[in-house]
Amino acid sequence: MADETDPRFSFVPICAATEPRSGRAYADYWWAVHPTRGLIVCDYAPQCNADRRVGEHVAAGLYPWAEIRQIPLVFTPRDGWGAR
Repeated sequence: MADETDPRFSFVPICAATEPRSGRAYADYWWAVHPTRGLIVCDYAPQCNADRRVGEHVAAGLYPWAEIRQIPLVFTPRDGWGAR
């Protein structure tokens, strides 16, 4: 289990992640979401899965403080999200 202050984590506000941009688009994925800070990114990797059950299982073990939400469309920047 990781604390939400773990330096590997960064957070992306949902409003910023759903703004269209060039890069990769994730349609109807289940995301690990910090209740107030947004989508969770760990070591540059978005924490999401197409399968709700996988997302819930991973989140329960790694970040029980997170919520799992299905977001219709998320755009990641071409260069990815930075570590902070």
